[in-house]
This record gives sequence, C-alpha cells and structure tokens, in this order.
Amino acid sequence: MGFGALFKDLYVDREDAAGKFEKTVKVPIAWGPKEKYLRRSTENTDMTGQVMVAMTLPRISFRFINLYYDSARALNKLTPLRICDPNDPTKIIYRNQAVPYTFDYELVVMTNKQNEMFQIVEQFLPMFKPQVNLQFQNLTAVDAVVDVPVTIKSVLPDDTYTGDMTETQHIIWTFVFSLSGWLYGPTRSLTKTNTIQITLYDDGDIPPLKVLEIDGTVDTDAPSDTPFCDTIEISITEFD
Repeated sequence: MGFGALFKDLYVDREDAAGKFEKTVKVPIAWGPKEKYLRRSTENTDMTGQVMVAMTLPRISFRFINLYYDSARALNKLTPLRICDPNDPTKIIYRNQAVPYTFDYELVVMTNKQNEMFQIVEQFLPMFKPQVNLQFQNLTAVDAVVDVPVTIKSVLPDDTYTGDMTETQHIIWTFVFSLSGWLYGPTRSLTKTNTIQITLYDDGDIPPLKVLEIDGTVDTDAPSDTPFCDTIEISITEFD
C-alpha cells in the first residue's frame, strides 16, 4: 500500500569485527503489530513446540491504528463532481464530494544495534517537514490523481536491556503518522440533457411572447484529455 511504500527502500551498512565495511543489507518491511515480530526474534519455538528459524534484525513493521472525520477539510456537499463518460458520449459520470478522513498509522523500527537504528532513521525522517505528499491513482474516473499528505505526529525511542548478557538486545523506535485521506461514495451514470426549451411570456399573456429551443452538443474539436462536459457548441432556434 501507499504508506508502506515510503519505507520500502531502506538499507544499513554492516561492519566486521575490525570495524571495516562488510556488506549492505536491505531492511525488510511488513504489515503487522510489533509484538508479533518481537516474539519471533526472542523465541525459538512456535505454539506447537516446533523449532522456528529466529527472525533477524533490523526489521520494520507498520499497522493502521485509528480513523476519524476531519471537518476542517470538508468540501461543499451541494457541489457534486461530473465528467463525461469516456465510453458513452451521451452519459455523465456523477458522484458526491469525497468525505475527508484522517488515518493514523504506527511504524515500528526494530534493531539490535544503535548504529543501525540511526542509519535507518536518517534515511526517512528528514523527508517529513513535517509532511510528505503521496499521489494515489483514484479507482473512479472522476478525479484520476489525488494528493494525500502524510504527517509525522510523534517519535518514541525505546531501548530494552532487560535480561542477562546472553539475551538479544532490542532497540525499538515507534513513529506515528497521520494520512489525510478521503472516503468516496458510489458513482452514478446519468443521461446528459442536450436540449432545453424556454418559453417567454409578457405579463402572463397567452400565446407566449417567444419560444426558444437551445440545443447543445459536445465540441468534437475539444482536447481529448479534457474530462469535463463544459466545451459545447450551442444553437438557438426561435419560434414565433
């Protein structure tokens, strides 16, 4: 998903016992709570007693933790979105305005070396000042690309040194981010109104003073990347 993609290309440089560069390791990232991965790194058997391969560090996990309505970004409910149906020129795709919601995510970085933790954090934390914009391809045809700000809210470092010297040290930093996204309702297909008739009266006299018929057709010379049905040719017919 889009949020996790921000952290998918993080690396650490490993050194040998002499302090010389040995290799570069990519930091794996996966969806899930940190407790799941902590257990994998400290226990060598699963729930059935079978021996497991110990999980290596560093590792990154993330998960969705909260959702709430953001009234400050609310759009005008009386202004729906409309575009021409690219598959049927006689139809219009119609949808109400998107509803703003904020999605909170927790990102956890786990290492057993302080140097590796700093290497990881320095690769992504400077990007947030305090936010980074993500571009999402909308699944509906009404607005193809949507900019979504991702803002960092808090950072909580935690170094765990419990146990004897033979136990694995865990350095865990927890980051909380808010994603200012949108929830979209269903789209509907409507038939376009191409012709209207206007009847003009003078003080209610009958017969009417004028009868006008206005016919509008889509301009076929309009740019092909214009999604809205605003470019039209209009012809007016007057009837006595």
